[in-house]
Amino acid sequence: MQAAVKRDESPPGREHEWSHQVALQRRKAVEERKRSLAAVVYANPICMQLDQLLLKANTIDEMLGLLVTHRGVFFVHNLITALQVLGVLYEDADVVQRSNLMADERYDVLLSDLFNFRDKLDFDSLANVILALRQLGHKYFRLFGSYLKPLMTQPVTDLDVLLKCADAYFWAGYLKHPFYDRCADHFIDKGTLDHQQTVRMVQLFGSLEMYHARLFESTEASILSRFQEFSPSELAGIAHGFAAHNRPKHDSLFEAVARTVARHTGMFTVGELITCVCAFRRVALRFDDALLATCDRVLSHVDLATNLRRPAGVSLTQLCGYLESLAYFGVGLGGGGEVLAVVKGVVRYLEDHLDDVSEEAATKAVFAIAVYSIAADVPYALSFLYRKIGSTPAWERERYRVFHLWLAHMIQFPWLRHNMHPRCVYEGMRTWAMHRGGFGAPFIDQVHEVSSELTKLSVPHTVEYQIDAPYVLDIKLRGRRDVLLVVSECSRNGLQPCGSTLLQLIHLRQYGYNPIAIKRSHWRSLGAAEKAEYIEVILRDSDVPICSSADRPGEEEEDQGAGREGQAGAELETGV
Repeated sequence: MQAAVKRDESPPGREHEWSHQVALQRRKAVEERKRSLAAVVYANPICMQLDQLLLKANTIDEMLGLLVTHRGVFFVHNLITALQVLGVLYEDADVVQRSNLMADERYDVLLSDLFNFRDKLDFDSLANVILALRQLGHKYFRLFGSYLKPLMTQPVTDLDVLLKCADAYFWAGYLKHPFYDRCADHFIDKGTLDHQQTVRMVQLFGSLEMYHARLFESTEASILSRFQEFSPSELAGIAHGFAAHNRPKHDSLFEAVARTVARHTGMFTVGELITCVCAFRRVALRFDDALLATCDRVLSHVDLATNLRRPAGVSLTQLCGYLESLAYFGVGLGGGGEVLAVVKGVVRYLEDHLDDVSEEAATKAVFAIAVYSIAADVPYALSFLYRKIGSTPAWERERYRVFHLWLAHMIQFPWLRHNMHPRCVYEGMRTWAMHRGGFGAPFIDQVHEVSSELTKLSVPHTVEYQIDAPYVLDIKLRGRRDVLLVVSECSRNGLQPCGSTLLQLIHLRQYGYNPIAIKRSHWRSLGAAEKAEYIEVILRDSDVPICSSADRPGEEEEDQGAGREGQAGAELETGV
């Protein structure tokens, strides 16, 4: 019985042996890092002897003691070595030792000396100090700020060191500085980086505030020229970095990544697949094959985690972002059962972790539930996820989306008892009205152009048709339930509506209308003859009778009829 109770416990001897082995491994790792620091060619034997003395220190306190006893004979290089050794010892120190180091006066003296000798350091020395501070986790802005000027003027000797130095400055909070421009120029002019360096560079410059167009364009060409050499994890990191600035200049790269995801889904991990899908959503590029290929992998992974009551290995924010990406494009709304299955599976997994779901993640999950109209299937999860909206200031970044979710509550699941906070509704409605330019048709100029084409085809219609709903219909065909809407939120590589516009179309279908979306940017790019042909194609697809070109009236009668039709449509028919 005792053996059964303690079968998972290891004997004290084995536990002591295991801890001893771990200690030896850590000691060997520290010695290896110290040997890497010692691989330096010295011009002065005394400087070499002092470095050897510093490398023999085994504890932080021993190193700080050497800084006091030998401070008068230290070279500047020895000061840098001391800071690097402190960084190595810091990684294996406990919490108390780390805290005492930051409050130690001897450590402050070392940092002050490095500040005073900043003009005597070359590029490698400056970078070593910055990287040592990064290793120590110390954002000492006096050094970070004072080293920027010499880093801008010193000649660069190693691109990998430059990349690490730039990453350290980003970690310290420098999101916008000319130093990054110099780094970008060196990465462009000095040659091709290896795969890992390319991924790190793309992710770094994707996280900055400034978009370096020349760097991303040259990097894209370099990646596409050797695309087959990158691993799936590297491709996921590249897609995430290129999508960060949301620039419509790298569609060919995303198309190549999408083809790889669709053909070799099994080579990616679930987290990498979600990263790629979220990157496609950020740049508004719809790749149905790639999106559908990820559903089975994500569903099986999440179902296994739900059944075993274990974490899925993917953060809740990533899973909710995946749901929002699928719902943003409306993938599977035409009958894709695998998409509905994965949405329901992820929501069921969220039911076991509702307390850990952030407001931002909850907003994305509720949006997916509304788009796929599965509120009746997941009422428990929906009730808790919907309550999180407005609980923190995070909703203010998504006011337009939050108001659409409130409309979804009123239209799709009015049975939900919890109400959104009034401040979210009022501010959301204000943002919604400003985004649409009022409460009428958001793009009235293009609506009138479409109305003119309909009039030429002798199709009776009404402009800005009022209904008993939160929406105003741009153009309603008389005697029919067909509605023409000019929208701007569409996928960039197609004509399909997406995002909040897609949710609006779902609401109109629930009211019994058949909405037909016209992409505004595509409409504006067409010529006069192409616009007429485009409208004819739309009407034929909807089985709307139109007047053939032989039966159309003359130009004068046609123009007069267009004016009468537009006036009659605007004045007479304003009800349902």
